[in-house]
This record gives sequence, structure tokens and C-alpha cells, in this order.
Amino acid sequence: MISFPQCSKPNLPQVGQQAPEFTLKNLKGEKVKLQVLTQKGMVLVNFAASWCAPCKQEAARLNWIHQRGLTVVSIFVEDPAPAVISFMKKHNVQYPVLLDSEGRVARRYGFIDFPTNILINEQGKIHFLKTGIIDEKMVAAIMK
Repeated sequence: MISFPQCSKPNLPQVGQQAPEFTLKNLKGEKVKLQVLTQKGMVLVNFAASWCAPCKQEAARLNWIHQRGLTVVSIFVEDPAPAVISFMKKHNVQYPVLLDSEGRVARRYGFIDFPTNILINEQGKIHFLKTGIIDEKMVAAIMK
């Protein structure tokens, strides 16, 4: 399903670098821009897939972070809207979800694995990056 090549050296952007800008549609078909999201403060961008077991485990943690006031947005990569809607209902997702139907944004971010979480600051720079599930220690660091 995913067309991203696996490689030994990920091409993920680095902490301190400018995050690649994106505009994606939400499930209502409205366009959402990263630049607009970061104007309100830090944003945790989560790359996910409806079939991804670790993404399912992480949904409750992302809800918790979102409930405490940090903007969380999940980008579902190469996933059809019905599968994303089902995931959201099953896991009680309360944060915004965007669709990267063709994987273009994921490729711009050098994405290679689910889940990937990137914390982007108000200037659009990467503050934190983690491939894999974020644990309690990371959540504490993100929330500071």
C-alpha cells in the first residue's frame, strides 16, 4: 500500500530546520495550511495510517496531548477517507485529521515509517522529531 522505499538512512528533516510547508484537505474537504496552524503556536504533526497498529496505540496519547492545549494534527498517508473515518470513530480521535491521499507531503518530509511525530514551532521550525510511538517521557518534553 505504501510506496515509500525503506532505507537505512532516513531523509527526515532535522531539528532546527524549516518544516516543509503543506496544504492538505480535512475530512470536510476544507484546506488546512501548516503556516496557519503554526500562527497559533506549536503544532504536533503526526503521520499515520488507519491500518498501523502503533498508530492505534498512540491515538489515546495524542488525544491527551490535544486536550491539554497543544495543536495536534494527524496526516493519514495514502489512506481512503472511509478507512480514516472508521479509525477516528474506533479510537475516539478528537484532534484534526488531514488526508495525504497520494503521499506527496509525506515524501516531502522524507517519511519512512508509521507513526512519525514532528513538533513544529511558531516560526515553522522543527523543534522535535520522533519516528515510532511517543512515550510518556517524550510527551512530558513536548508539553514543556
